[in-house]
Amino acid sequence: MDPTFFPFDTHTCSIEITSFGYTLSEVNLTVLGHGMVTDFYQKDGLWKMIDHSSSRSVFVHDGDSYARIQLQVTMKRLPSYHGINLILPVLINSILVAFVFRLSPRSGEKMGFTLTVLLAYTVILTILADAVPSTSVYTSILEVYVSAVLLMSTVATVLSVFSQVIYFRPVSCPIPPWVASFAKCMARVVFWEADRQKSRMKPSDGNVLVSQPPGNTRLKDTKTPVGWDSPSVVSPQDLPEPIHLTWEDVSLIIDYFFFWVFLIAIILLSICVLSILGAQY
Repeated sequence: MDPTFFPFDTHTCSIEITSFGYTLSEVNLTVLGHGMVTDFYQKDGLWKMIDHSSSRSVFVHDGDSYARIQLQVTMKRLPSYHGINLILPVLINSILVAFVFRLSPRSGEKMGFTLTVLLAYTVILTILADAVPSTSVYTSILEVYVSAVLLMSTVATVLSVFSQVIYFRPVSCPIPPWVASFAKCMARVVFWEADRQKSRMKPSDGNVLVSQPPGNTRLKDTKTPVGWDSPSVVSPQDLPEPIHLTWEDVSLIIDYFFFWVFLIAIILLSICVLSILGAQY
């Protein structure tokens, strides 16, 4: 059997009938009518017969001719059972792989949730291996998909451990410049809030900054109100100050970045697999 498109696969079963012990002059096999009588055919819960055919041929062996009849039955698997019991749990659990990164490291449930999803996919892969016909010639696309998500779940577990270690690093440990630069690049990609600059305007010495002066302090022939001098030089304190990242910020940026990476990758992979399998239905 070819389980490549399981459970949307179609198979053609061939049955050959021949009189190998008797030559064509002794026994002549022929096909009457349509060859196959389906009056007693009963519907099955997992398979549907969509076509059947028959043919007659003569083959020669050691100089003797023999009659041979070939019967072919084309069966199509009904995907409802496997769709509910296999495909739906696989898709639901695949989305959970990405949401591992949305749990807070302080919750204490992050690693437990990650390992639960990993073990769940291991069980699903075992159930799928029992349902798919065993063969080394063909490989099921659904098995490849489950194996790929299982690999992604393993990578997510490793990244979660790495993120946990970073989150609980002491504040006294300095952040290397390349780590801060890499974290800021990831933050810009996913538009993380901690990467945005905050302007902290501080009043300079001898100057008072007010958004709108009072109306009674403006003279008739001057454009500048009395007592309101515009600073001619901008002090370094008036410039926007960048946010200094901490280890907790780096850990949260990693989680947020890989959440979107895994979510987009799983959605695209699921759409591709379902498109390929659905085209066979």
